[in-house]
Amino acid sequence: MIRQNLYTGSKQAGLIAHALRFTRFGVVGGVGAVVNMAILYLLVHYGGWNHMAAAVVATETAILSNFAMNDRWTFRDSLSSISWSGRLVRYNAIACGGAAISLGVLAALTLGAGMHYLAANVVAIGAGTIWNYVVNSRVTWNLTHLGAGHQMAVDEPLEHVEANAVSAAD
Repeated sequence: MIRQNLYTGSKQAGLIAHALRFTRFGVVGGVGAVVNMAILYLLVHYGGWNHMAAAVVATETAILSNFAMNDRWTFRDSLSSISWSGRLVRYNAIACGGAAISLGVLAALTLGAGMHYLAANVVAIGAGTIWNYVVNSRVTWNLTHLGAGHQMAVDEPLEHVEANAVSAAD
């Protein structure tokens, strides 16, 4: 029973670390959403751009801004062996997948459902967030399990943990 509680405590620590990191990712994403919306608005309202073309520029600007903030804050403690420029390329490629999701949602909501482009863009940004976090945390910053830095993987079966604990105690 003690081993089970130790395992549960470690699992909880991993989940807490993961939740804190996702919260930081969300804060960065919020800043990126403001960057995205401001550029989109300026290009459409003052520049006379088509909202879809403006969304591409606004999205790429937000991607670059988000990478810089995530690299310096959200994932600052990751033990990535990938160079800064390598992380930037990976992040951008993965975020382009999220952007494709976002742009598809934007097109569907504005062109298909007649929603205002700014309201639709809020929904569109949210659509790519989970993809960007999950894939980037694993591919760009090499986090292989919840709460990077913890010694025990949270998906390890309890029976395996107990067997190892018994073996180590002998």
